Amino acid sequence: MSGRDRKVKTSIKYTSSNGLTGILYGESSMSIGKVRADGSFDEYLHTGSRNGNSIEYLKEMVDGFPSFMEAMEELRTGLDQEEEGDDE
Repeated sequence: MSGRDRKVKTSIKYTSSNGLTGILYGESSMSIGKVRADGSFDEYLHTGSRNGNSIEYLKEMVDGFPSFMEAMEELRTGLDQEEEGDDE
């Protein structure tokens, strides 16, 4: 059976109080982003290999996304500072 022959599972959508929306769709895809006023979707994260397939999983991912981004920013800042120190 090819990928085109498989049925696409119904998507699960969740919008958090933090303003972000997450969508689980297909067999393993997930997107997290923000829906604009015009209805378009600014995608901040996409994966084709999610582990969960429930609204609870999606809520955990979307609600925790700001903390994930803060951790990524702290890591980037720390790496930038290390690189600056290496230049001296």
